[in-house]
Amino acid sequence: MSRDPETIMRSQMVRDLIGTGRRRDDRSLGQMRPLVVETDVIAQADGSARVRLGGTELVVGAKLMPSSPYPDHPDEGVMHTGIRLSPLASPSFDRDMDAEATEIARVVDRGIRHSGMIDMKHLCISPGERVWGLYLDIHVLDHDGNLFDASTLGIVLSLRGLAFPNSRFGMGEDRPVPLGEMPVTLTFAKVAGELILDPTAEEEGVSDGRITMTIDPRGWVRAVQLGGCGHFTLEEVKRAHQLARSSAEVVRGSLR
Repeated sequence: MSRDPETIMRSQMVRDLIGTGRRRDDRSLGQMRPLVVETDVIAQADGSARVRLGGTELVVGAKLMPSSPYPDHPDEGVMHTGIRLSPLASPSFDRDMDAEATEIARVVDRGIRHSGMIDMKHLCISPGERVWGLYLDIHVLDHDGNLFDASTLGIVLSLRGLAFPNSRFGMGEDRPVPLGEMPVTLTFAKVAGELILDPTAEEEGVSDGRITMTIDPRGWVRAVQLGGCGHFTLEEVKRAHQLARSSAEVVRGSLR
């Protein structure tokens, strides 16, 4: 983040506000930004979705292609998750963003895998020979923080209604891909000693740490990732989990 006087003053104002339980966009510390979603937005994809979370907007495309299994998992399909951080989405992306992109892709990928939404064995065509490769591509259109949660939502929505494109490869009729329960990812930033849900880019820039949790419908944590230089106490982690459980239900309710 730039260290010019104006930026320093603005950053201190953000910290001071959060320290009093307020935020610049008038949300409470535990409130998410408005969520707008749309599905089937890419004609050439097998599944797709557009997600707008406050000022963050992205598009996800899902594609199924016959592939070779990994030698140590001969009866399981393969899944690849990637994210594109273009300078068109944010001036902060005008540098090498490989490390940031890799972290986001890995965190989101792990949350989807560990949630059980997709049983990789269902992607097996012929054990040891041929499986389905699921390719998930995230393209960020506008960045204003919290790409973790928006990306997971985009992937989940792009997978709804996904079908094996058997007819495209001369393998018979298309059929639905079996899916499990829907995971929701919630990210908290620690600013001025307070936990805030769904941080904006400005709030991320002044945060001392980040914790991201993927929650299943029973409220269980299926994946967790820490980021930043700060630390979280056990009580803070428990509080984040409690808020994540209730917030995940709100998100699921808005998508039904």
